Amino acid sequence: GRQPEIRHAGGKIEKLESDIVNNEDISFIRENRLPVPVGREFVGMSGAFAALWTPFRKDGSVNEDALEKEIEWCLGNGISGFYLTGGTGEGLELSEKEGKLVMARAVKANGGRGKLIAQVGCLATRDAVVLAKYAEKVGIDWVSSTAPVYFGQNFDATYDHYRRIAGAT
Repeated sequence: GRQPEIRHAGGKIEKLESDIVNNEDISFIRENRLPVPVGREFVGMSGAFAALWTPFRKDGSVNEDALEKEIEWCLGNGISGFYLTGGTGEGLELSEKEGKLVMARAVKANGGRGKLIAQVGCLATRDAVVLAKYAEKVGIDWVSSTAPVYFGQNFDATYDHYRRIAGAT
């Protein structure tokens, strides 16, 4: 069934009245309040962020020079930050080495002028953890991850996936 929409407001979890399915949903939300990050975690998360595509050369390798030019053009035209290695950037199609290359080159090209988010989701949580650790190491501001998409599609597996990524950074 449809998952109810949950919003964070003032450190409290709110569920929209139009999305309330039953009393179980309300109880779950009240009993399982998750910490809501405030303060420095969100500094700089404003303005327009571009979901970058990953440029490739004819031989199939990542075109690092084109990536740098793409970032430079976006920064020069008012973009505040970048979403790397997501669906637009073919993140699930990149090898670990290619994903790391895109992150490192984006950090270099960005030079601290904008904020960076890297999508680190992979089929295996352990691979997502490796990418999240690398993202933090090279200076990516935030990571995001798709939930496990093929195996273990239940609440516990999804929670464990995000818990392990968050715990690694």
